[in-house]
Amino acid sequence: MCPSRNETLGNVILESWFHGTPLVTTWSLGAQELVTDNQNGLLAPVADPEGLAHRILDLLHADVAQVEALVEAGHRTAEQRHSVGAVVGAYLELYERLARLGRARS
Repeated sequence: MCPSRNETLGNVILESWFHGTPLVTTWSLGAQELVTDNQNGLLAPVADPEGLAHRILDLLHADVAQVEALVEAGHRTAEQRHSVGAVVGAYLELYERLARLGRARS
């Protein structure tokens, strides 16, 4: 659970996904960038304890297949977008693009 009011990246979100746990978080800016509601996590309103409690209850009342689907989608998101390989690959792609731009301007 990540009930942040303001979260820029959401390390707790990434840790949850990499460790294979279901995720409930708030609609903070960082979480909105990472989480797709009801697909790889559950989103609750910011600064709304009752809304957060409802999303926690949604998770607790979900059947095993629904929870497993959330966990699998979260882990897949983490691996595809935030693993070491994904981050290094994104940097390499950026550097290659910048090098091509530099060569084009010369």
